[in-house]
Amino acid sequence: MSRKCRIFNSVTNTTMLRAFRPLTLSRGMSQMAREYNSLPQPSSQVPDVKTFLQKIGRNCEQYEKHFESWESLMKPDSAKLKEAGVDTRDRRYILTWVERFKQGRPLTEHPRGRKKWGGERNMKTNRAVFYGRKRAEEKNAQ
Repeated sequence: MSRKCRIFNSVTNTTMLRAFRPLTLSRGMSQMAREYNSLPQPSSQVPDVKTFLQKIGRNCEQYEKHFESWESLMKPDSAKLKEAGVDTRDRRYILTWVERFKQGRPLTEHPRGRKKWGGERNMKTNRAVFYGRKRAEEKNAQ
């Protein structure tokens, strides 16, 4: 057997062994999976679904009827919430806060952002109109 054949055989053998190697999770990954799949229990500060939705704000308590229990809130499904008629913005907000709660972050309300001068695209136009009217009013007042 030539040297080239031996090198080729050793390369293909190791490749084949890697391809058919049994898949195992390392200890760290299984620990992470267990922690991720475990549901946080209600606490004294957040005893039920209604309190959770009130604490995150943005009028989310109106969606309380879509969550039958604490487990249904902590295992959310975006598709089910969409079918139930929850708006996209509120659905994403609730799902984000569920994940933050699982990570142990305190619940606080984050109010929606306000656009200044009508947003980035319209800012120059709106400012020009505003200051133009202001100059016209000052001119008429004199």
